[in-house]
Amino acid sequence: MFKQGLLWGHFLILSSTCLAMADASTPAGASVRQERIERSRERFLQGLGAYNANDYRAAYTHFIRAQQAWRSPAIAFNIARVCEHLGEAQKGMYWFRAFLTHGDPDEATTQNVRQRIQQLQELYERQRGQIFQAPPSTDELTEQSRIFFVRGVEMFARKEYSAAMQAFTAAMQYAPFPELLYNMAVTAETMGTYRDAADYYREYLRLNPGAPDGEKVKARIRELRRQR
Repeated sequence: MFKQGLLWGHFLILSSTCLAMADASTPAGASVRQERIERSRERFLQGLGAYNANDYRAAYTHFIRAQQAWRSPAIAFNIARVCEHLGEAQKGMYWFRAFLTHGDPDEATTQNVRQRIQQLQELYERQRGQIFQAPPSTDELTEQSRIFFVRGVEMFARKEYSAAMQAFTAAMQYAPFPELLYNMAVTAETMGTYRDAADYYREYLRLNPGAPDGEKVKARIRELRRQR
């Protein structure tokens, strides 16, 4: 059974069973296999260190290198978990499915992973151009807020979510309006800061009580409250 953070905190794939897979009749082949395993182990441990330090981009790189050196369902799961933190929905779904295909999870783990895949699918749908792309036409919108709004949209499209949030926050200082708050909510959700996302969605509804997507947003707030 896995923990909430990563699947395994140690390199389970490097068991004596795994090492026994080396063909004793070909010492050279066994040596190469051992070298690959050790290289993967090193990268795996570096990935754990980066993950525990909340450096998810570095953790992703290390786990990918570990997987390239020696393929393992455990590493695949860890890559998927890092993708969740990075808001990389498609990659996360790919690695979770690889884990289910090549691993041997128990029923509870399988159910949890399927739920995560569903959540990533929903995130992917929201990421497909779901933010407001253009600021509203209003006399309250200043040139400064328009510039920051457009910059935020551009950064979001590039998946530079921290930069997008900074731009949207800057636009708020000049002219707060519902579309901007909605974009901030989606960006926060993509970054995994669910409490902030729920707060932005609530403020969006407060400023735009007649929003046509009001019920959908309320449902999203309820879902965010259940996120850990």
